[in-house]
Amino acid sequence: MLSQRKIICSLVVNAMIFLITGIVFVSYFFTEPNALIQSGVDSLRYFTTDSNIFAALTSLLMVIADIRLLTHKANALPRWIVLLKYISTACVMLTFSLTVVFLMPFYGPFVIGGTLFIVHVTTPLMALLSLLLLENCYPLRIGEMFLPLIPMYLYGIIYYIMVVVIGEANGGWKDFYAYSRNGQFGMTKIFTTVACIVVSVLTALLYNWCVNRKKKKASHESASSEEASSPEQK
Repeated sequence: MLSQRKIICSLVVNAMIFLITGIVFVSYFFTEPNALIQSGVDSLRYFTTDSNIFAALTSLLMVIADIRLLTHKANALPRWIVLLKYISTACVMLTFSLTVVFLMPFYGPFVIGGTLFIVHVTTPLMALLSLLLLENCYPLRIGEMFLPLIPMYLYGIIYYIMVVVIGEANGGWKDFYAYSRNGQFGMTKIFTTVACIVVSVLTALLYNWCVNRKKKKASHESASSEEASSPEQK
């Protein structure tokens, strides 16, 4: 069970994620075309945009679930919503990790400037902290730890087809993530494949640690309460 304070905090944080992401995405339709984004629809080719929208939608589901808890229409967060929250959080944490490790050395601080700071840093960290500290209800099974790989690898396949198989000259995409820098697309595929697994598993392990820590704390408090009440009963 989540405390009322945690439910309220979860409601506020998830509402902020949804609103901030929505504002950023809508702004793409009203800004002047630039080197990165030509239009709002054009922004959907980026995993950053897609993963942030995914996170925003799961945050909206979490807001609805929190409201149901606060109004006593439910007794617990639905496990499937928590699982979706984990998957979307792992996706935005992949965005955060690759930005720091892969994109910043190539593009410089440009990739964390303006609204990019929100989608590359702010919302990923908000989603992670929310998941770990406020929605730590159910331990993840081993198989569930790898579910984020589905959207990650699906996007990777699409990116490879659009960039390498079709190519920019034939109507595909420019290699905007610079994966083929110095002609090393093969090495980059290995790096990103491993990165997806590492980010997913680390996020899951952190989450499970928080769940187990919460259970141990609850058990300790329960045992202490029983010990305190035993002398009175005697």
